[in-house]
Amino acid sequence: MVCSRNLSFPTLGPLIYLNLCGQDVIVINSRPAALEILERRPAMYSDRPRHIVCEYLGGEMAMPFTGYTKTWQNMRRATHEVLHHQAALHYHPVQTEEAILLVQKLDRDSTITVSETPDKLLITSDILRSLANIGHRFTSSVYPGSYLVEALPILEYLPESLAKWKRDAVRDRKRMGEAFQSYYEEAVGGNSHSRCISKEVIIEQLRNVENRGSLCARLTDTSLGGGLTTALAYFIFAMTLYPRVQQKAHEELDQVIGRTQNPMFSGMKNLRLPYIRAVVKEILRWNPPLPVIVPRIALEDDWYGENYFIPKGAAILENLWGMNYDKDVYGPDVEEFRPERFLQESEKGDEYELKPDMGTISYGFGRRKCVGKYVADNALFIGICTILWAVNRGR
Repeated sequence: MVCSRNLSFPTLGPLIYLNLCGQDVIVINSRPAALEILERRPAMYSDRPRHIVCEYLGGEMAMPFTGYTKTWQNMRRATHEVLHHQAALHYHPVQTEEAILLVQKLDRDSTITVSETPDKLLITSDILRSLANIGHRFTSSVYPGSYLVEALPILEYLPESLAKWKRDAVRDRKRMGEAFQSYYEEAVGGNSHSRCISKEVIIEQLRNVENRGSLCARLTDTSLGGGLTTALAYFIFAMTLYPRVQQKAHEELDQVIGRTQNPMFSGMKNLRLPYIRAVVKEILRWNPPLPVIVPRIALEDDWYGENYFIPKGAAILENLWGMNYDKDVYGPDVEEFRPERFLQESEKGDEYELKPDMGTISYGFGRRKCVGKYVADNALFIGICTILWAVNRGR
């Protein structure tokens, strides 16, 4: 394939060039390339291209889809204040409680609903399911090729009567606004004394915004539980396919906390549980919740190495699926669910420990990396521990 500057990209490699209806698209396929481009040159690759359908849905008020502006920086700063590594510790009690409720639900119906059809928004009394549907509605609107209007912007000027995408987007924006308004009122005005992530974000962001309606929509970036629900569903799926992994995880958990008390962060504060933590990493690698991250845009002409030219205005896609299935990094058995790939022999006398240089990449790179990754990791960890502790009680 040939770039718009007449420079060749290989068919396969760390970067791939595509042209979608005149739009330059660069797909990043390797972790080294992503680190070099997105981590070390963040100012050039933190903006978002314009997505017309997403704008009609209200994307300018949701942090993952907002351009690299002062507004986005304020949103990111406020969200970081309540979701950074130390702040995430405050949510341990509610995450433990939610893990127990999940197990009780599974005991009743043995199913986890991940989401509805991405292009059909369904908001129900189940808040997590509704948030997952909202997340899929947003992300499906920004993938290249999803809507013809993105390739032919003149179609934006069609009246709603002739543009179904516009009618659907206007309708769904109104429904999402109503939903987030109700979540806002419940979080701020509720009688619960437990620590609430959304409530903490609201209090912090109230210092920076004047429009309460826009604030409600901004909760999208911290409350979308679809990714976590998806990860737990894949965990259950993996345990049915790989009983050996389930058995090893059970043995580690039994050695640490036994069978008489359910897993709690307080009871595992100084315990590393390396095998179960490796299971968390392997879940995120084996089936990342978002195989491709929301596109970014290159603000200037740039080069990667000596041979890869990145034109200004190109959409940048992080191929997390390809990176997570890189055989040079994870070995030839990347299709298998094998937590051991994240472990090494311990120098402290234990059987094994986590490899220090094998962190997960499924939260993205650079300034657009998922700000809630610490909270998400903790929720996934306690969810997996609780599910393991609850099942096979009679074995």
